[in-house]
Amino acid sequence: MNYIITGSSGFIGSSLCKKLIKDNNFVIGIDSKFPSINNLNYTHIDYDISSSSILDINFESIFIPDIIYNLASPTIPKDCIDSPEKTFKTNTIGTINILEIAKKYNIPLIQVSTIRVFEPITESNKKLECYINGKKESESICNRYITNYNMDIRIARLFSVYGKMSINDSRVIPVFIKKALKDENIEIWGTGEQQDSFTYIDDIIDDLINLEDPIVELGGDIWISIKDLANKIISLANSNSKVILIDKPGTADRKTMQKNYKSRTSLDDGLLKTIEYYRDLVQRSSC
Repeated sequence: MNYIITGSSGFIGSSLCKKLIKDNNFVIGIDSKFPSINNLNYTHIDYDISSSSILDINFESIFIPDIIYNLASPTIPKDCIDSPEKTFKTNTIGTINILEIAKKYNIPLIQVSTIRVFEPITESNKKLECYINGKKESESICNRYITNYNMDIRIARLFSVYGKMSINDSRVIPVFIKKALKDENIEIWGTGEQQDSFTYIDDIIDDLINLEDPIVELGGDIWISIKDLANKIISLANSNSKVILIDKPGTADRKTMQKNYKSRTSLDDGLLKTIEYYRDLVQRSSC
């Protein structure tokens, strides 16, 4: 099959590209950054999807696409905070542009969203308002296209996903692992009792490839407190780090019930794979 994947240089986007290519599919990746993919089945287009000129690209000159995955959006908290306008525009104007391409070729679109669309904006997440509201609006736009044009659009809301992420990723698992591998103390704001759910990347990629339901929530069956997560990583990494609680407002508790999902990778197994990946990166960066 032939796929268009926006956000192809991101953590989930690049993982999806590699899996599809490994399974002998052809992929066009759209991103303003080039992913680490060197394969004859991959074609990269350097583009910002919020630019209207993306509608002028003749994808048929490469291949006739069968399906689009829209993963384009800053997701690392620091990137969202540093570029709020870009984050919102990518999720709104960019989504409209990608929907127009899907409509032009009459092909399904998988819109990758977040479970955080259910979060109200509070003091604890206000800095990520551009991301949360951008994802809410992107879902609303998709629903309008379904109603107006009877399009095949499926929405996948993801819980927290982890795995082989960038060494500079500022999300909680990469940060905790890097500190543990350096025997640095792990600081947690608040009590550390706030709960979050984490799903290993391989499970999510398989789910996205096999997605059929119009709206689905992927993840949400493995919950752990942030303090217990830090201690688990310290133990699995054989680290001498300590958990230090900081008396400042922590992140909100995201505990919700998700009864319809089952992870195939346990948290311990996924964390061990991720720790070994980062161990190599940390060793190389210190040389």
